[in-house]
Amino acid sequence: MFLSKGLGCNVLTGDGYLMAAEGGAEMSSMEFSNAYGISPAFSSVTKTLFYNWATFTYEDGSIIPGASSHRRSVIAQTLLQQPVYAIIDKVAKSMRASMRLAQPNFFLPFDRAGIDPFTQRFSVTLCLEGTVYGRNSDCR
Repeated sequence: MFLSKGLGCNVLTGDGYLMAAEGGAEMSSMEFSNAYGISPAFSSVTKTLFYNWATFTYEDGSIIPGASSHRRSVIAQTLLQQPVYAIIDKVAKSMRASMRLAQPNFFLPFDRAGIDPFTQRFSVTLCLEGTVYGRNSDCR
């Protein structure tokens, strides 16, 4: 994730793994995983859960067929040609306060930009998130 521009990722350099290896640790079960997280175009926050309640549209406001948080390939293909917009409009009004409490950092960029993501469209992008998992072979 280093330098992916995802929130907090500019510090994930793998130094801990390097230090462990130089100290003689045996690494096993190392696994790399990655995904493109949905992010507001003006932010580095890649928390994608709340996009389950989003409608994705073209610039003119028409719905992008098949686009969803689970079908990001549609969003990616569209972004190659034109901007993609989202609005988190499929959530009940009664859930909005709970969502803000559950993930306050998701809403911070919107609040700073003066955007209500529940009622106003905003442009989105995809940001690469990747990480390496591993554990010491002596872990029991």
